[in-house]
Amino acid sequence: MHHSQYFKNLMIFTGLATMAVLLAACGTVGTDLTVAAGVDAGEVDSVQQVEIEANVSSSGSDPAEQDDAQSEVGTQADAQANTQDLPEIVLSDPHFRETEAGVFDRNTGQVQFLEFFAYWCLNCKALAPSVHGLQDIYGDEVNFVYLDIDKVTNAQLMNEYGFYYQPYILVFDEDGTIIQSWVGGGIDPLELQSAIELALNE
Repeated sequence: MHHSQYFKNLMIFTGLATMAVLLAACGTVGTDLTVAAGVDAGEVDSVQQVEIEANVSSSGSDPAEQDDAQSEVGTQADAQANTQDLPEIVLSDPHFRETEAGVFDRNTGQVQFLEFFAYWCLNCKALAPSVHGLQDIYGDEVNFVYLDIDKVTNAQLMNEYGFYYQPYILVFDEDGTIIQSWVGGGIDPLELQSAIELALNE
C-alpha cells in the first residue's frame, strides 16, 4: 500500500508539473504574441500612413499623369461612340456568294474585301450572314470577293496571300495595301466593319 500511494503521489506531482510547464509556455507565447502584436500594429499604422501620404502625394503632384489617364478614358469613349455611329449590321443571306474563281486584282483603286471560304466550313457558314450584311451596307463602295478554297483555280491566290485556314479574310485599301486580316472561327463582324470604315476614310 505504501508503494501504491507513493506512485499515485508521483503521478499527481508529475501531472501538476507538466501542467505548470505548459501554462508557463502558453503564458510566454501569449506574452510574446502580445508584444509582437503591439510592435506589428505600430508598424502597420506607420506603413499605412506612409501609403496614404504617398497616394495623396502621387494623386496631386503629377497633373501630366492625370491628363494622360483622362485622355485615355476620352479616347476609349470616342471609340465606343464611333462604333455606335456605324451602320447597324443586319444579318443577310446565309448562302455563299462565290465570285469568279481565280480572279482577284488588288490594284483596282477601290477598297476590297477578300474572303477565302469553304462550303463545308461551319465557321464560314456562321459568318456568312454577317459578311453579306456588310456587303448590303458597303456594296456600292467596296468590292466583295469570295473564293472557294476547294477550287484548284484559286490555289495561286491562296498561296499569294498566305492562306492556311478558313475563313481567311483580308481588307485592302484603295492602294491595294492590306489593312487587316482575320483567320479561323470567332471573327467579330464589328472588327470587319471597322476595318472597312478605316479603309474608306483614309
